[in-house]
Amino acid sequence: MSEGTIEGRKKISGYRYEASWRHRRWKLFAAWFMCLSVIISPLSAWAETKTNKGKLVLVEMNWISQVINTKVAEIILREKMGYDVEVQRIDFVPGFQSLARGDADVLMEIWDLTGSPFYKQPEKEGKIVLSPNEGMKALEGWYVPSYVIRGDPKRGIKPSCPGLPDWRALNDCAKIFSTAETEPKGRYLSGDPSWAELYGDPQRIKNLGLNYDMRFAGSEAALVAEIFSAYERGEPIMALMWDPHYVLYMLDMTLVKFPPYTEECWGTTYACAWKDQTMYNGMNGDAAKRYPEVWEFIQNFHMTREHLGEMMVPVAKDGITEEESVRQWLTKNEEVWRKWIPKAAN
Repeated sequence: MSEGTIEGRKKISGYRYEASWRHRRWKLFAAWFMCLSVIISPLSAWAETKTNKGKLVLVEMNWISQVINTKVAEIILREKMGYDVEVQRIDFVPGFQSLARGDADVLMEIWDLTGSPFYKQPEKEGKIVLSPNEGMKALEGWYVPSYVIRGDPKRGIKPSCPGLPDWRALNDCAKIFSTAETEPKGRYLSGDPSWAELYGDPQRIKNLGLNYDMRFAGSEAALVAEIFSAYERGEPIMALMWDPHYVLYMLDMTLVKFPPYTEECWGTTYACAWKDQTMYNGMNGDAAKRYPEVWEFIQNFHMTREHLGEMMVPVAKDGITEEESVRQWLTKNEEVWRKWIPKAAN
C-alpha cells in the first residue's frame, strides 16, 4: 500500500489518529495515576494497624483543647497501636471518678489546679497515675480585650480602662463593664454555672471587694460567642478564659493581674490569681499495669501550645470538625507524634 494513494492516505491518517489517540490516552492515564498516587500516598502512610491488643476507654470532657488531645490519643491508639478504643463524654468530676474506679482507662489534659482535688487521693492510692505534659503551661483567669487598656487607633477605639491589668483598677472601671442586668455593677462573665465552685469567683469578688456581678453564658461555646461578639463591636467585656484556647490565638486579650497565688488563698478566700498550671495526662493505675505500652505512650505524649493552636484554630475559623482538624495535623506532623509511640509498638 502506497502513501500516495487516497485510500492509503486515509488508512495511514486513520492509523496515525488512532495511534495518536492511544498515545494521548496513555499520557492521560499516566497523569491520572500520578495524581492518584499523590492522593493515596498520605493515606498509605496512615495505614491502620489491624491488630487488636485490647479495649481502652478514653474520657472526653467539654472543652475544646481536651477534646483535641483526646482525639489525637484516640486515633493513634486505635489506628497506629492497634487498640479497640471507645470514647465516653463525661462531666468533669465524674470523669475523675470513672478513671479512679477503672470504668475508664485514659484521661487527657488534666489541669492540676482544678483537677487536684479530684485526683490527689486516688493518686496516693495508686488508682490514678499521672504524667506531666512537659512544655505545656496553662493560664486561667479574667481576661479583657487589650484595646480596653491600650485602645486601638486602627479601629478608632480609645482606652476605656488604662489602669488595667492591675486588678485595683477594676472598681474604677465597673461602669464600662456593666450591662442592663448588672448596672451599676460591672459584669464578669463565666461559662457553665458549675465552674463557679471550681474557680472560686464568687469568693474572689466578695473578698477583694469588687463591684461586679458574676453571670454565666451557659457553656464554653456561648462564652466564646459573647467574647467574639463584643470584640467585633469593639466593646469592653470581662470574661473567664484560659490558655491554651483558640480565643487567645485569634484575639488580642490581656489577663487581669490579681494578687499572687498562694496555697493559703486558693480554696479559702480565692482573693488571688490562678497559678501557672502544669497539665497532666493520666491513666487508671490497673490499666497502666495491664497495658504498659499505652502508659509509655501517655508518658511520651507532649503536646505544645503551638500544636494545639494548629488544630483548634481551623475548627473555630473554618468550621471543620475536631476529627478533621486532628487528622490534617497528624498527616503533616508525623515526625512529632511518631516519637510518642513506644518502639515496640511501631
